[in-house]
Amino acid sequence: MKKSKFAIVIALGLVLCLLCGVTTTFSWFSRPRTESGDSLRWSGQYKISNGQNISIKTVESSDDGSTFGENAVTNFGGSLEAGKRRYFCTEISNSGNAEQNVSLFIKGLKTSGTASASGLYVGVNKPLKTYRAYNDIVGSNSTYTKTTLDKYRMYCETNNVSSWKDSTTVIRIRYGTGSVSTPSWKGAVVMTYVKGTGNRVLCGDIPTSATVIQVYANNDPTGANATPYISLSSCKELSTKVAYDVKILSDVDKLNNHRYELWPITENANFINYYSIANISLGSTFNAGLVAGTDYIGNSISYSSSSDSVFTVDKNGVITPVAEGNAKLTTTIKGGAYGDTYSVTTKISVTPASTDPIDTPIVTNLEIKPKATDGPTVSKVYWYIKNESSSTITYTLDDVYISL
Repeated sequence: MKKSKFAIVIALGLVLCLLCGVTTTFSWFSRPRTESGDSLRWSGQYKISNGQNISIKTVESSDDGSTFGENAVTNFGGSLEAGKRRYFCTEISNSGNAEQNVSLFIKGLKTSGTASASGLYVGVNKPLKTYRAYNDIVGSNSTYTKTTLDKYRMYCETNNVSSWKDSTTVIRIRYGTGSVSTPSWKGAVVMTYVKGTGNRVLCGDIPTSATVIQVYANNDPTGANATPYISLSSCKELSTKVAYDVKILSDVDKLNNHRYELWPITENANFINYYSIANISLGSTFNAGLVAGTDYIGNSISYSSSSDSVFTVDKNGVITPVAEGNAKLTTTIKGGAYGDTYSVTTKISVTPASTDPIDTPIVTNLEIKPKATDGPTVSKVYWYIKNESSSTITYTLDDVYISL
């Protein structure tokens, strides 16, 4: 009985070792660096013969990836219309007698412009379905944190109402949860005057978790200094993309609160997402550009560096490091309705130049069997480049090659 159990354990161990030895893995991560010591230990997973007898050929499909041509692709770049894809098949041939493991890399993928960078993707259909955004690929030498603000922008139009219209009067908007009958107030925000508005328009931002608000003046949320409690459920279109304007009326209700009118404003200024932190290595760039409608709502957007000696930034938000150090990126949007501005800052840290290769693996540790009696063994990788933006993207891709 003991011998039988011992034999079962040995058999299971052999099966596990066999699986570890032949299992193919796929990854988007860079190959190990020669400087990193232990990372070069392949744990028996790689069968290496220095790439001898291995060759590749990439062909392109003229349709939806169902059929492929015979001529090798010499130019991977070009223009790609909105919503379209280019399908490729890379054939990896082994004419030798040794089984090998290789990885397939793309080299020098580039495009320009915030919309292009956000809409360009590289994907694999076989042997594994996966894809990766261009911004992630070019940012592989950078680390960043992208933050969702979860704020509603609210406006207040004082409408020349006495005690509200004066420029010295501080107006606040307080917010809470619950209902207008039983509110639980969480905080208050001082509203900011929007310059150039004759009726003294102010704006402020409240958390999207709020369900009830009140606008008030003179630090007194009672009587004629305030509006009644306002349920945000009455703001049917309110979202991070649609703001609301609270217009103060001259008459009051039975509680002596000023009555108000509500209406939505789509041409407001509001951030939905932004980069709060980015670490960028010298010799690389980082696209901190935000996309209208996805990351912000506004009539225009601009970027500025607090120190051009640390990094510069172009009109599209692409950061180019100049020297090691820390500085801030300021991103400013402007609303179309009232011309209000909204700024956020990103902490930028420029680090020493990376020695890692910037080429991106799309398939790693692909097992290539030795040649058969009738000729080389061919393994195929089906991959594509797609455009998910609303306009044509022009891009370049220098090469496709294999390595460990």
